[in-house]
Amino acid sequence: MFYRFFIIIFLLFNLFFFTQFVSAQESEDLVRYSFSARFKVDFEGIKEVKIYTPNKTYTYKMKVIYQKPGFTYLEYLDGPVLKGKIVIDDGKKRLEYLPGSKVRLFPSLNSPLIRKRREGIFDIMLKNFDLSSPSESKFLARPVYKVSLFPKNFPDSPFLKLWIDKVTYLPLRQEKYNPQGKLCSSFEFIEAQFNKRIPLEKLYTSLPESPPEEKTFDFALQPVEKIQSKIDFPLALPEYLPSGYTIQGGILLKRWGRRAVKILYTNGLEVIVLFEIPRVEQIMMRHHRPIESGDLKMKVRENPFAKTLVWTKNGRTFILMGDLSLEELVKVASSIK
Repeated sequence: MFYRFFIIIFLLFNLFFFTQFVSAQESEDLVRYSFSARFKVDFEGIKEVKIYTPNKTYTYKMKVIYQKPGFTYLEYLDGPVLKGKIVIDDGKKRLEYLPGSKVRLFPSLNSPLIRKRREGIFDIMLKNFDLSSPSESKFLARPVYKVSLFPKNFPDSPFLKLWIDKVTYLPLRQEKYNPQGKLCSSFEFIEAQFNKRIPLEKLYTSLPESPPEEKTFDFALQPVEKIQSKIDFPLALPEYLPSGYTIQGGILLKRWGRRAVKILYTNGLEVIVLFEIPRVEQIMMRHHRPIESGDLKMKVRENPFAKTLVWTKNGRTFILMGDLSLEELVKVASSIK
């Protein structure tokens, strides 16, 4: 009798454990697929992005076109500063154009080096966040999976809710909440057409003549030790990072006529960017204000997407950017010795 009871308990425990494991694996696979779903669909839609601040809600609308394999077109239809901006990614390079400025050239978001970076971010996210078991719902009259991401050990981290299309795995809606549970940003498609093919040449007509293939510094992430061997100024790294953040690596760039270093930190959902450059006498910053922390005198600019701090110390100019509280960014800046 006891033996039979023991067997039943053992089987129930294993069934529970296996079910939980399958659910966790299913959620992980869903979110992983959603990271690259845009490169595998034929789709046209209108996407609405909202950023919530204590005093105002900022709304951005954009036309979105995805064409497999790997083509993306974005056109900002409304929203401060970005209205009229066009982004075209053909799988080899990414063109960005804001009316009145030059066309800028970047690596494709579907290039091998950016895919590798995206996979690294996903791995960091899994270390920092638990994924809920997927539930089923509907959005835009389509069946979707709903998955939430909650911080594991960092109560001061944000959390995320995703609505993922069941057929294509394309994220159709996302909500990000701050650690206090208040909605801080969201996006959702308010119009969506799947399986729609579009002549791609028509999407280039609003762009000025594309720039030549410029030789740029390598956009691949490198260990900071390797970057240090390629520059003639010492890198200074922060001794303090917010909970869950870890360094991804650095990138060599050219800014203000000299070599610069861009260093990326992430917790899997958000990114902190640190630029280090040999001293630049004047960096133009519109709508900034001065702040001080100890002996550090900085300029700060705040916009709906991020905050930017700029300061000069020990013959170098630093630019720190992130979607964090100003207090946290100042703590990071002050820890850079």
